[in-house]
Amino acid sequence: MNQLPLSKSSNAYLTEASLAERYHRSPQTIARWRKAGRGPQAVRVGGRILYPISEVQRFEREKAVEG
Repeated sequence: MNQLPLSKSSNAYLTEASLAERYHRSPQTIARWRKAGRGPQAVRVGGRILYPISEVQRFEREKAVEG
């Protein structure tokens, strides 16, 4: 997975399109994951679906494969 340039701000978010790009998946796949409860937790702000970077990082830590 690509590294995000991260700020220390908890106000940093990814759009569904940018998360799809990060994971090399289509935005439709990311939306399907969200609806199925399989991906990072999203928030709806003003009608937009956003993914807090802290949630993306938590999801990635949980799914990390050791070895």
